[in-house]
Amino acid sequence: MPKTQDNTKLIYLEYLRIIAIIFVIFNHTGIEGFMLFSTKYPSNPIFWPELFLSIFCKFSVPIFFMISGLLLFKKEYTNKQIKAKILRMIITIIVFSFIYYLFSIKRDNTAFDLLEFFKKLLTCNISPHFWYLYTYIFFLLSYPILKLIINNINETIIKYLIVLTIIINGVIPIIYYLLFKEQFVLNIFVSPFWCIDAIVVYTSLGYYLGNKYEISSVKEIKKLWIINIVLLLISCIMTYYLLKVKKALVDDLSCQIFHNSFVIINAITIFTSIKYLFERININKKIIMISKLGKYVFGIYLIHPLIKKFPSYLFIHDYISNTYSSSILLLIVICSYMFIYSLIITFILSKIPYIRKLVGFK
Repeated sequence: MPKTQDNTKLIYLEYLRIIAIIFVIFNHTGIEGFMLFSTKYPSNPIFWPELFLSIFCKFSVPIFFMISGLLLFKKEYTNKQIKAKILRMIITIIVFSFIYYLFSIKRDNTAFDLLEFFKKLLTCNISPHFWYLYTYIFFLLSYPILKLIINNINETIIKYLIVLTIIINGVIPIIYYLLFKEQFVLNIFVSPFWCIDAIVVYTSLGYYLGNKYEISSVKEIKKLWIINIVLLLISCIMTYYLLKVKKALVDDLSCQIFHNSFVIINAITIFTSIKYLFERININKKIIMISKLGKYVFGIYLIHPLIKKFPSYLFIHDYISNTYSSSILLLIVICSYMFIYSLIITFILSKIPYIRKLVGFK
């Protein structure tokens, strides 16, 4: 999640970062938020809003890839500069994985094992949310090839990527499940996943939407939102149907078969809406001040799951749970706490030489 310069032209990217990290945190709230719908019956009125929000939040990581594509391809990078970025990301993964590993062995009361640590490090098996960092390294390694695609990007290619992604991730899996009542897995020998993967499709989208595409009217935005909401509702209905078939949604994976069916449209809608808004509003000092939080987002991303392991988090969680019966209040409190606490830690780390580079500062 590279940073932008603080200027009014690209200030919308900072707001996209802030919005995206809030929903990333929500995505990691488990049974208190993201998975809350799975604890209720569809007859419960709150089931549908909770399910909708759970599916809606999936736009967050694609937005980060879109921002990365927009910024990385705006200028030419030398091999040396790309290697430096890769090295810094590798060091970041090692350092923060080690921190998470220390917390895990303390929690599980197990002995420190350096070989086991490196095994978990290589297999991305220390903290699940680090998958993004590993993928980002591959994105940087693919820079020379992706640059060739970006140099020839046009409306036809973008439409092709969008349609292909919707068909492979949305249409075919839905039809397949309706017919056979089981999750669709595409034959690897005919799989175009290299093309619809986040590294290609979302980085290309980010570059194109940020540099070449302009929405001319609010009417276009409204149409896009109507399409987006309809597709989100289809994902909700399919998840409801999944519940009826399985009788119960017992884990994260069983809940999310249709969560990403049309996430590409959701990401495009949010990206273009925020861009359109900030290109037309008056950028005042208050807006600029809030945008400065964007430079702390990478650190917040690295740290926020760690906050759930702190005694203070457990105390607040248990206090709200035992004092109030509102699941919405609990969700708001723990998300706010994780965001603010991670922000404070990132701010402190940003002032420490060398360490500041690991949380996204030069």
